[in-house]
Amino acid sequence: MGKSGHIGSKLAATFASTGTPAFFVHPAELRHGDFGMLEAHDLVIAISATGETSEIKLALDPIKRLGIKIVSLTGNLNSTLANSSEAVIDVGVEREACPLNLAPTCSTTAALAMGDALALVVMSRKNFRAEDFARNHPGGSLGKQLVTVSGVMRLGGEVPTVGLQANHEEIVNEISDKRLGFTSVATIQENSSESSQMVT
Repeated sequence: MGKSGHIGSKLAATFASTGTPAFFVHPAELRHGDFGMLEAHDLVIAISATGETSEIKLALDPIKRLGIKIVSLTGNLNSTLANSSEAVIDVGVEREACPLNLAPTCSTTAALAMGDALALVVMSRKNFRAEDFARNHPGGSLGKQLVTVSGVMRLGGEVPTVGLQANHEEIVNEISDKRLGFTSVATIQENSSESSQMVT
């Protein structure tokens, strides 16, 4: 709930991009149909600074009935959440950065850092490599850093190609079918299996 929910959403994205399928589930929505998103082999990482967030407390028994284990990130090791968890990670802080010591600031940062650390440990244990990361992150500047020639090249029948006698419709169909935005025009030389190609 609240700011912890935003941290949970970010951590789910970190796990997913580093090779562990994950998604964020809003604790209030769980009780209104979203339990259908969970299965017995799942693991729930629950985030609550106090461990007494009412919406999370109400979700604990149904989660347990599904046979799902809970890892909690909390600052209260004696909380309802902690006592319902198979593993408890202390992310407690002395006080929030907020001058009123109210707005979640230090506590959410601690939960975020610990969650990222968990994701990286799992990533290492799974031997997740740069090539795997590239498959999960093909876009943006990170994706561009990881792209390889072999990853984008086309071979044989994957290369759009038409003959010199191809009509306009055949050319458009070849470009559309191969989805590269162009086609090669190939001529077969006499007494040779080699072809000369010109991009048009």
